[in-house]
Amino acid sequence: MVSYQVNDALALQLNVDNLTDKDYITDYSAKGHFRPGAPRSIKLGVSYQF
Repeated sequence: MVSYQVNDALALQLNVDNLTDKDYITDYSAKGHFRPGAPRSIKLGVSYQF
């Protein structure tokens, strides 16, 4: 997460999950099923207060 306060009213925030986009397993069941992790995701948020 990176955030930047542009001015008193405007703020930006950037979130990146799984930055390197590597494959990984989040869960394993006793029956041999794997649950893969989420791929890379990027979100930009803008906050404005008035």
